[in-house]
Amino acid sequence: MKLFVINVAVLICFLFFTTSELVAAFGTAVPGQPLWGITKRIGAIDDIIESKVDALDTTIASNAAALNSQANGIESTLSALNICKPTILSSSDVSGGIIVLSTAGSYCVSEDLTASVTISGSSIFLDLNDRVMTGILTIDGIDDARVLNGTIAPPAPTSAPVAGITIDEFSERAVIKNVTVQCADSATSGVAGRDGISIDGDNAQIIGCTIRSGSGASSADGGDAILTGTNANDMVIMDCLIESGDGGDSTTASGGDSGYGIHVNESTDMEIVRCIIFKTGNGGSSTFTSADGGDGGDGIFIAPGSTDIAVRSCIVRNTGSGGTGGVGGSSGENGKAIDDEVTTGVSESLVFGNFAHNIANAVNFDLQGSGVEKGVNSPNPPTSPVVNSFANVYM
Repeated sequence: MKLFVINVAVLICFLFFTTSELVAAFGTAVPGQPLWGITKRIGAIDDIIESKVDALDTTIASNAAALNSQANGIESTLSALNICKPTILSSSDVSGGIIVLSTAGSYCVSEDLTASVTISGSSIFLDLNDRVMTGILTIDGIDDARVLNGTIAPPAPTSAPVAGITIDEFSERAVIKNVTVQCADSATSGVAGRDGISIDGDNAQIIGCTIRSGSGASSADGGDAILTGTNANDMVIMDCLIESGDGGDSTTASGGDSGYGIHVNESTDMEIVRCIIFKTGNGGSSTFTSADGGDGGDGIFIAPGSTDIAVRSCIVRNTGSGGTGGVGGSSGENGKAIDDEVTTGVSESLVFGNFAHNIANAVNFDLQGSGVEKGVNSPNPPTSPVVNSFANVYM
């Protein structure tokens, strides 16, 4: 458009100066002037017009060349951008209720979908694009998968459930970031609640996620919000918001145990940092004779056999109560803020600088399998002018 305006302006200027020059050079026509004089004037005018047209052609050609050069540059830029364009995922990519991603590259979800996703190829970037995927997501033994920005909403399980997000064994360097996992509660008798995220691969990162596991139905256990397995090593869980589901009540058996906020099951070398466990579930109650109630959920449970687990700057609130037992049965244990069962010196956990409030158990911080309180009770508001920043504090 800019070059077009310039060309029009040039043409007007040429016409203007052509007329002015003709009048100045030849004057106006005189009545009765001989025909040869008029013809001569016309010939001179024609020469001037041709000269100006030639100059105009040169200007237009030059501007056209510049325009072509700019167009080529734009085309080259668009071509480069197209190389980085993600592959769009929509309902047309769902086959048998599943989307399988096996080719390295970037993918972006364009609409809410009812489908599960299996990532079976390495170096895959999946942007959920703030959409809701009603299904589960599996990273299937591959490397360098990244899943960001959206919601995974697993439906209520009707049989033994897999986690909302599963990072399988042999998967390395998986990243789950800014993802919400919202598990529906079990509604089928005896079916356990679904875990939110289950990790059994190395070097995983769970960052900035919001996770709620499912509750169990009728004597079944609730799901853990985050469960790490024996093959989950060298990983980070950071800046997550967490709730776990309840254990199921029962009239024919013991009540189900609640899920944990974070369950570290014989994992090695882990950092759990700045996570907030808002709530853990209650244990299920039982009315069956001699049957026990289920345990309330701990905020963070570190199982024996785990090695070098660091928990720092976390907040645990509102742990669940144990369920009541039937006649002759016992009530379940109330949930603790952090229950660390590692007693081996070389493998001991590093638990410091955490805060707990409204914990159902009388022991808030049970560290190194001691069974006794290892935290510091602080009044509200704190009154001591000296604060040990490494202390685990509860109110």
